[in-house]
Amino acid sequence: MLRVFFGHHKCATLWINKLLIRVTNELGYKYFCCALPDEYDFELKAYLEREKPDLLFQTTSSVDDIPLMPENYRGVHIVRDPRDLAVSSYFSHRNSHPVTYFPELAAHREKLKQLSLDDGIMLDIKFLSNVVCRGFNVPTYDTICHWNPDLEKVLEVKFEDLVQNPNVVFLNILRWWEILDDSPITLKRLATHIVKRGSIRLYQNRSFPFRIDHKLPYWKALAILYDLRFEVMTGGRKRGEENVNHHYRSGIPGDWKNYLSDRHKNYFKERYGKFFIERGYEKNNDW
Repeated sequence: MLRVFFGHHKCATLWINKLLIRVTNELGYKYFCCALPDEYDFELKAYLEREKPDLLFQTTSSVDDIPLMPENYRGVHIVRDPRDLAVSSYFSHRNSHPVTYFPELAAHREKLKQLSLDDGIMLDIKFLSNVVCRGFNVPTYDTICHWNPDLEKVLEVKFEDLVQNPNVVFLNILRWWEILDDSPITLKRLATHIVKRGSIRLYQNRSFPFRIDHKLPYWKALAILYDLRFEVMTGGRKRGEENVNHHYRSGIPGDWKNYLSDRHKNYFKERYGKFFIERGYEKNNDW
C-alpha cells in the first residue's frame, strides 16, 4: 500500500518532512518527497509505477493528483487556516524562506521589504493566491480551500491540531497508515524491535536480501516527535516566543488576529467564506 501525505506551502512542510524521513528510515521504507512536476519527470503516475515508493509526501499537492494515485493507497491531507497561513507566509517570504528552489521569490522579497506591514501582507496574500514557482503555477489558497474533505481514502487533519497536539494527531496518522504498533512495551517486544531494526539496516546497506516489514512502536514515534519538538527546531524558544526572522516563527495558531486588517479579512471572506465555516474555523462570517 502506498501511503501519501498531501501537503501545501507553509503548512509545516519542513517539519513534516523531517518526521517522515525519521519514520521511513526506521521502517526501511522507500520515501519520496516532491513539490513540483519537474521532480518526477512531469508524469506522477508513471513515476509511482516505476519507482514504487512506500511513502510519498507532496509538499504542494492538488486534489487533481488523486486520480493519479494507485488503487491501493491511503492518504493524509493537511489543511490550515488561510489567515494564519497568510501571516506565516508574509514573514517567511520577507525574511527567511530559501530562494534556491524558489527563484521567483527573490524579486517579491525585495518588494516586501519596501512596504509597510499592512501593505506587505496584502501583497503577499495576492502573491500566494497565484504564485509561480520555477515556472509552475501553485495557487495555494484555492488549492487548500477547494479540496474535497470527504475523500474515502484520505484522512484530513488540521495544521493547528497537529502542531498543538502532535503526540495525538501524528500517532493517529500512523495508525491510519497502519504502520503504528500500539502494543505495551515489554522486554520481548523491545528485543523483537531491535532485531527487526537491525535487519532493516542490513537491508538498507544491501547486506540483507529482503526487508522484514514491521510497524513502528508507539514509544519510538513519541521519541521522534520529542527529538523534533518546537524547542529543538528553534534553538530553545518556546511556542509563542516570536522570532520573525526564523523559519519557525511562533508556533501559535490564531496569530492572524494580531496582524490582519479589515481589508485582509475581507479578501478571504469574499473568496473563501464558506471554507472557514465548513472546516470549523468560524461559525459565520462575522469575524
